[in-house]
Amino acid sequence: MVEQIEIAAAKPDDAESLLPLIAAFFLEEGIETSLDAQRRNLLTMMAAPDSRILLAQAGSRPIAFATATLTRGIEFGLAAEIEDLYVVPEARGCGLARRLMDQLIDWCERQGAQEIIVVITPEGMEAIDLPAFYRRFGFRDSGRKLLYRTSAGPSQPSTKT
Repeated sequence: MVEQIEIAAAKPDDAESLLPLIAAFFLEEGIETSLDAQRRNLLTMMAAPDSRILLAQAGSRPIAFATATLTRGIEFGLAAEIEDLYVVPEARGCGLARRLMDQLIDWCERQGAQEIIVVITPEGMEAIDLPAFYRRFGFRDSGRKLLYRTSAGPSQPSTKT
């Protein structure tokens, strides 16, 4: 890739160019989120002050993105999760993922995050050695097991008296 690559915080106008990258990333990682949910979640993140979305472009062509969000808890106080990191196959191997990570880590630390978390899918473990990639940035295996529960939506108040 010989074009100049620019990385910047994504703006609402970038949503339509981000969606094909997100869909390709989710397909590659085996993440089953509908296109409607991807769009809705992206727009919500773009409007949230506790989220950061970076978009890398070669000229006017989107070629990579990365996201992070902030959360609070008793254990770590303010923590961040780097949630998504994707580079189109033809742009891999030129240090773009490293540049995105450096910028996201910097943003997380400037926000005051005491811990930064990364979750790696089984597909990411098998396809490329993602743990080794993240260890280069100081991440380590916590030994914790991540469990998910899908919510059915807001709970309704009990009608029992």
